[in-house]
Amino acid sequence: MKEKDEDFAKRVHDWYSASRDHLKEWRNEVRENYDFFAGRQWSDDEIAELEEALRPAIAFNRIQPMVSAVKGYQINNRQEVRYLPREQGDVQVSELLTGAVAWVDDECDAEDELSEIFEDLLIAGVGPSEIFVSYDDDLDGKIHSAERFSPLEFFWDPSATKRNLTDTKYRMRARWMDRKEAEVRWEKLKDVDITSSEYGYPDEDSDEPHDAARAFQYENDQSSDWYKKHADEVFVLQTQWWEHVPVYRIGDPQTGRIIEMEDKKFQRIKPVLDQSGVRYVRQLKKQYFNAFTVGPVVLERDENVDPGAFTLLAVTGKRDANKNYWFGLVRGMKDPQRWANKFFADIQDIMVSNRQGGAFIEEDALVDPRQAEEIWNDPNPLIMVQSGALAQGKIQERNPIQYPQGLDRLMEWAVQSLPATTGVSLEMMGFADRDQPNVLEMQRKRSSMVILADLFDSMRKYQKQRGRVVLTLIQKYMNDGRLIRITGQSGKEEFVPLALNEDDTKYDIIVDEASSSPNQKQETFGIMMQILPMLVQLGIPVPPDVLEYMPLPSSLVSKLKDRASPQQSPDQQQKQEQMAQIGMRKILADIGETESKARLNEAKVQESQTKGELNLAAAVNQLGDA
Repeated sequence: MKEKDEDFAKRVHDWYSASRDHLKEWRNEVRENYDFFAGRQWSDDEIAELEEALRPAIAFNRIQPMVSAVKGYQINNRQEVRYLPREQGDVQVSELLTGAVAWVDDECDAEDELSEIFEDLLIAGVGPSEIFVSYDDDLDGKIHSAERFSPLEFFWDPSATKRNLTDTKYRMRARWMDRKEAEVRWEKLKDVDITSSEYGYPDEDSDEPHDAARAFQYENDQSSDWYKKHADEVFVLQTQWWEHVPVYRIGDPQTGRIIEMEDKKFQRIKPVLDQSGVRYVRQLKKQYFNAFTVGPVVLERDENVDPGAFTLLAVTGKRDANKNYWFGLVRGMKDPQRWANKFFADIQDIMVSNRQGGAFIEEDALVDPRQAEEIWNDPNPLIMVQSGALAQGKIQERNPIQYPQGLDRLMEWAVQSLPATTGVSLEMMGFADRDQPNVLEMQRKRSSMVILADLFDSMRKYQKQRGRVVLTLIQKYMNDGRLIRITGQSGKEEFVPLALNEDDTKYDIIVDEASSSPNQKQETFGIMMQILPMLVQLGIPVPPDVLEYMPLPSSLVSKLKDRASPQQSPDQQQKQEQMAQIGMRKILADIGETESKARLNEAKVQESQTKGELNLAAAVNQLGDA
């Protein structure tokens, strides 16, 4: 029996309230993290105190370049999703799927979105995204395979503890939408008075729920920016969750295949199956659902576009086990950055305010105190005291405040703590201002990557999750014979029809470094340059795919590949294969000869050791006889 809309809306509101209460502290921290990343590193109270003392709020932002360095490493080492078949005869289909996913990612600029998601991971600890099919730009449907949205719009099951939130019961995206745009999408909103909602909406500034039933009180309150900001908007909750549903697996006696059937359909044919003696088994399966609500109004509720997984995905950073939420790199950098700013501001204030010192002067010590004050070195004024107040004469120089010993070292320590708290070394950023061997510098870069490995591992797991969802969407919504651009076996880009069979073929999803990433090109090409001369000497043909790893423009690489793969006659191909076989025999013969020499040397060593032992035994016997 389907749940009533009122009961379902109440359940969604309870989920949202539980998640919002759990993530309240995390959301405040995320807002502060984005402020620190953007260079706003002083609180409002601190800025007010500095302005009152006529002191500038100095902030040298070191967090932004460190986060950008890690993000840049992800950009230069981008990953691609490939599909490997589990059954025979599916190799060509897997190549088509791999090319289709690459084409989908290229159409929606997924690479750029993935980099933004990774940046959210580094700052907020969670990088959310949504995968959906849009018909706005293409009436045939366009898959957005990685649409990034703000972490502050993301809510999830508070009991989830696994990486990338794989064990969540539900996930939610809460956002403000333009009222007119929402009414075009959901016509039932036109007849709904949202202000009468008993649930209320969140106030982004105070992070407290706003009572929408009393919204009329905000209308004439000119001091309320909240009402003016969201006056023509509605607060939409997109909720995705899963439920266990019964399914029956029936063995077809004619074909031997297993048929999966829903409970309703099975109950209709159950008497026939029992009478025929057909075997079946009842199992529970996760079924995913998707819904949109505004307060108590259910705008849309149906099965998710991908019945086998969430389409609201997230990549997570490091987990705070006590509070059960996630954080990134910025959390550890805020205290060093905050204290570095404070120490520098204090040093600057001490040096400025005590530049020339001052003096204590009795009123009758000078003929014209005002003139003396004007010609004295500013900015320090003269301090007038009563006669007899000074024990050592009528004029006493005021000594400057002593510069605190170690204050500069504390500031230096705070600055140096930034790489230590994150693992992002100066070598990784290219800021190491010291002479050191290249091997040592590369080793320190690798050490930094070891510390950050869990973040990149989360990104790899996210890519696998995304690959499964995109594969299902392609099979369901794009399997209509449309022409897509892929890279064929010859290495050339060509247009092929996307027409797949609807059988239940299984694929393994592999996440590998993309051959187009700059770092992958340079490293691979450097290794190939060392082994290519050896292959040429042995007569082993060099595949044209090597050209893909040359650090050259794609258009030039394509032209080189056309020139490098001319049509060969069968005799030429046979001769080339024979040369390759001869080269391999030579390599094997050299290996066998090397192994034989090693065995011969080992035998000689053993023989010499045996002779030595015999001579030693003979000498011992002679000593015993003597």
